[in-house]
Amino acid sequence: MADSEIERLRDAIDCAWEEALKFGLDPFPTHFELVPATIMYEFASYGLPGRFSHWTHGKAYYRQKMQYDFGLSKIYEMVVNTNPSYAFLMDMNNLLQNTFVAAHVFGHTDFFKNNAYFQSTSRRMIDKVSIHAERVAKYEFDHGKAEVERFLDAALSIQEHIDYNLLLHGDESPKKEEQKSTRPTTEYDDLWGLDRKAKEAEEERDRRPGRPPKFPEKPEKDILLFLMRYAPHLQPWQRDIIEIVRTEMLYFIPQAQTKVMNEGWACLTGESLVLTERGLLRYDTLHELLAQGEGVTVGSGNGAPDSITDRHVRRNASTIRLRTRRGLVLEGDDEHKLN
Repeated sequence: MADSEIERLRDAIDCAWEEALKFGLDPFPTHFELVPATIMYEFASYGLPGRFSHWTHGKAYYRQKMQYDFGLSKIYEMVVNTNPSYAFLMDMNNLLQNTFVAAHVFGHTDFFKNNAYFQSTSRRMIDKVSIHAERVAKYEFDHGKAEVERFLDAALSIQEHIDYNLLLHGDESPKKEEQKSTRPTTEYDDLWGLDRKAKEAEEERDRRPGRPPKFPEKPEKDILLFLMRYAPHLQPWQRDIIEIVRTEMLYFIPQAQTKVMNEGWACLTGESLVLTERGLLRYDTLHELLAQGEGVTVGSGNGAPDSITDRHVRRNASTIRLRTRRGLVLEGDDEHKLN
């Protein structure tokens, strides 16, 4: 982008911020950076700037960058869930593209700030991953790069085996003492005690001589946490690497869980507004003009208006409408979600 366009982009971002606040959004303060494609795809392959080095990140970079070079895919932006948030825009995009992408970013940062899945994520993760990278580099110096890489291979191969609900519910609290039942006495009361009797019988079997005790006492869904706590032959640096992998995975999991919701809906309803040469038109009005044979051009991302060459309308299609607690309405066909 030319310097003059960058100044206009700054003004457009300020306007988009004001409009986002008018719509009731409450995003994190967002810092924008224009970066070349090589940097954009490097950040995307690592997941976060400054993360520890590993060959899987290079593999992801090669695959994604090759797809971009062949015109098969394109990353328009990368947004980091921190406070303040960081958004990276592609410097090869034109002014119109980056203006729309910047406005889109404020939706992401509002989602990061207010969605329940992200409430327990670290808002200083860029600082954390930089510290993690320094620790991994130190272990490579102390124990050899090949040895550390071999262990990282093993840890990363099971990185998704954590408790996905931990961020929402936290650790289970100790069981409260069972309260006495207040159910009325009936001829069927003996049925309520079947589960209790079965549990007592199981506990009695566990106490029999010669029967090995349960380990751990409660089932542990989080395999990485289990290895950190109980693996007998791990060295301290190996436990630390498992903790690093687990901490970073807990940061990324909410993004995978909320991908569709975060990106929004990709179809239009009759009330949706479309940018055309005549200004903003409702989609149903635009459809009527096209049905009458009138040519209408719409704004596009290539810097010039494009003519509509085709359209698809599903009449009487069922839609899903969601209203947020701040009064915003999302509506779309459940078969046309942006994934």
